[in-house]
Amino acid sequence: NVNCDARTKLEAQAYVAWMQGSLQFELQLWKDAMTNLKKAQVVYGELASALPELEQVIYKARVEELAPSLRYCAYNVGDTSAIDDLMQMRGQLSNELLASLDSLMAQTREKQTTAEEVTWRGKTCGVVPSRATGLLIADSRLNQTLEKSSTLQGKIDLLEAHLIDCKDVIATVRETFKTELKNKDDKTPAHHLIAYLQYIRLSRTLERNLALVKIAEESEKAKPQDIVRLYEAALHNLLEMSQLLDDAEYLKEQEAKSKAYRAFRCFHMAQSLANAHRWREAMALYQRTLRHTQDAIKEQSFLPDDLKQSLKKLESSIEGAQCAAHAHSVLEEGTEDGASSIKQIKSKKPLIDRLHEYREDNSLLGKQPNVSNIPPPMQPIPCKPLFFDLAFNMVEFPDLSNQLGDQGKKGQAGLTGFVKGLWGWGNK
Repeated sequence: NVNCDARTKLEAQAYVAWMQGSLQFELQLWKDAMTNLKKAQVVYGELASALPELEQVIYKARVEELAPSLRYCAYNVGDTSAIDDLMQMRGQLSNELLASLDSLMAQTREKQTTAEEVTWRGKTCGVVPSRATGLLIADSRLNQTLEKSSTLQGKIDLLEAHLIDCKDVIATVRETFKTELKNKDDKTPAHHLIAYLQYIRLSRTLERNLALVKIAEESEKAKPQDIVRLYEAALHNLLEMSQLLDDAEYLKEQEAKSKAYRAFRCFHMAQSLANAHRWREAMALYQRTLRHTQDAIKEQSFLPDDLKQSLKKLESSIEGAQCAAHAHSVLEEGTEDGASSIKQIKSKKPLIDRLHEYREDNSLLGKQPNVSNIPPPMQPIPCKPLFFDLAFNMVEFPDLSNQLGDQGKKGQAGLTGFVKGLWGWGNK
């Protein structure tokens, strides 16, 4: 068509295919819907690859938006492997498609079991709504999905999407069982279901925080203080988990995990103090870390295998870190003593006062060598006696008036005339 360019024509074709596929999707014509949606996805992908980078964002977003609908169609056509992909993309699904997926999960569960009952810690959760059923199935398959992820950041993204879904499902279940939850008896199936869903959310949050810890430990820019904060968040999660259920064995499991992560937090606090050259405080925290580690190992029957291995590695690394902190502390004390003695010599003893001592003083080669005090310090000396000043008044000199004769009178008359002339006494 001469009225539009090739790009506009391709956009129109993709839009028409998407509209037809969306209509067929609502009519549950899965094969036709998958054909048209796939056509739209291919056209949008070709447009994205042919355009500049700044204009590719819109078309790549359209390609990602079509992926969940295509996998849903594939599952309904007969591709059972598509359900795993849909579980991975739960965070990307629209509300309508997410509701359809949860309904599909509920139907799948009905085929597997005759009742929609879930058991946790030996107690049934009663009838589970379809939205919660979809979340439980997604959570059961999440571990396999996480194993397929090649990077820690990819696992974190999957966990965060799952956590958002958990939050929405818990809110939905609370709204569904609003009347039952008003009952003060917290041992009802509805309360137990809410506790189970919260346990899933908190345990996945803990898993996300531990993945962030691994990223921080592998990063050179991360500081021990950042890792300490992540372990504090993990301990807070365990505290909330321990408040969900009043079961002795369950509480022992959470307490054992808390002791283990408390040891890791204390170790990184010691590392932070060691980086600040506060060796004595670091040594004290290393000792406390060792106690926490030993307490956690005593209850290793309640810990998972990977946490047991991490505790053993931590126990072996504490001894080396503690010896290093002790060595640095001793060296620093010796350096401080030497520096203080040298500083005292430089500031209080000039070279002229220590000529009998041999010391290598580099300050003597500088611009202001401490050779001697200028001006020299004042020293006390015997003072002149008081009578020596008064003795001059008591000395009797010989009378020389006879030898002066007329010279004395002339001098006196001259002086008297001068005074009289000055004041006008001699005028008549």
